Amino acid sequence: GLVYVLKVMRGEGTSFRDAMGMWEQLDTQHYIRIARDGYLAEGDPARVVELVFLPGYPLVLRLFHWLTGDYLGGGLLASALCFAGAGTLLYRLVRLDRDHAAALRTLKYTCLVPGAVFFAAPMSESLFLLLSVACLYCARRKKWLAAGLLGGLETLLGRSSSNPIANLEQELPQVLELNCQPLLLLQLQLHKLYRLQLH
Repeated sequence: GLVYVLKVMRGEGTSFRDAMGMWEQLDTQHYIRIARDGYLAEGDPARVVELVFLPGYPLVLRLFHWLTGDYLGGGLLASALCFAGAGTLLYRLVRLDRDHAAALRTLKYTCLVPGAVFFAAPMSESLFLLLSVACLYCARRKKWLAAGLLGGLETLLGRSSSNPIANLEQELPQVLELNCQPLLLLQLQLHKLYRLQLH
C-alpha cells in the first residue's frame, strides 16, 4: 500500500495491482508458480529449479488464493497474518521468563531488524517464524504433541538451517521423561529426509 501511495504522490499513474508487482521478486515468483501450476520435473530450467522449494508455503498460498482470488494478494495477506500470529506468540513466549517491557522490546527489535521486510513479503519467512515460535512456546508450556507437530510442519518449509529438535534442545530431557520418543523420531526422520533431498 505504501508503494502505491508514494507513486501516486510522485504523479506516476499506476494501478494498485501494478504497484504491488514489486513483491513478485526473488522467491515469490517461484512460490506463486508452484501454488498455481504445481511442480515440473522436466522442461523449462527456470521451472525445474523450483523442485528445491518444499510444498509448505505453496499450499498456504493456494489456500489464501482460494480465499482472496489472487495469489499475490493472498500471499501478502498470509504473510501479514503469520507475522501477526508470530508476534503474539513471541510476546507470550518472552513473558514466560521476562516482564512486559522486555517482551515489547523483543517485538520491537523483531520488527526493526533490516531483514524484517521479508516477513511482509509473500515468501515463507513469516510462516517459518510463526511455526518456530509456536513450536518453542508449546514446548515451554509442556504441550509436547503440539510442539512436535509444529516442528514437523516447520520442516515442510525447506529451511536447511532449521532443525526443530535443536530448537527444543533445552526441553528434551523433559520430553524423554514423558515417553514422547516416537514424536521426536518422526521429527528427526522428516529432517533427515529433507537433507537427503538437498544432496
